[in-house]
Amino acid sequence: MLVNTPVNDDPRVSRSRDAILQAVAAILAEDGPGGITHQRVAERAGVGRATVYRHWPQPVDLLAEVIEGFPIPFLEEPGDTLRGRLQVAMRRLADDLSVPIMRAVISSLVEQSQHDDATRSLRDAKIDVVRQRIRQAVADALATGELTGEPDPDELVSRLVGPMFFRILLEDRPVSDRFIDELIDDTLARFTPQS
Repeated sequence: MLVNTPVNDDPRVSRSRDAILQAVAAILAEDGPGGITHQRVAERAGVGRATVYRHWPQPVDLLAEVIEGFPIPFLEEPGDTLRGRLQVAMRRLADDLSVPIMRAVISSLVEQSQHDDATRSLRDAKIDVVRQRIRQAVADALATGELTGEPDPDELVSRLVGPMFFRILLEDRPVSDRFIDELIDDTLARFTPQS
C-alpha cells in the first residue's frame, strides 16, 4: 500500500478512507492532479461523493493527503560509510522515480507548491527530512574521517539528487549503478581524504 492512513476505531471508516486515498493515488498516476475530482474519486473508491466532500472539501486537500502519505526513504538506512549509504539511497531513489505514481506525486508536489501554501509547507517538510538526514550522515562521516573539510550538506543533496531528477524525470532515461557511483564519487571527491 502506498498511502499511510491513520488508524480509526470504526473499520468501515478506515476502509472508506483507504479506498478514497488509493483512488486518488491511482487517478494521479493515470491523469495527474487535473484528473482528481470528488465525483471521479468517489466512483473509483466506491463511496458516496458526500463522504469525499466531508473529509476533503477541495481536490487539493485530497492531493495533499496522498502526498503526505508517501515516505521519504533517503538515507533512512544505517550503514558503515556515507558512500555506502548514498549508494543504497540513490539506487532506491532511482527505482522509486521509475514508478509512475512516484513521478506523478513529485510532479504534483512541485506544481501545487507554487501556488498553494499548504502544499508548499508539505514540500518544505519533506525536504527538511532529507536535509536533517544528510546533515547527520555528513556529521558522522566527518567524525569517522571518511570526509574532511566543511561540506555543505544542503549543497551535497542538490548535487546528488538534482542530476537524478533531471535524468529520470525530464530526460526519461534510466540511471545505472555506474551513473550513481560516479555521481557520488564526483560529489564527495573534494571532501575525501587523499590516501
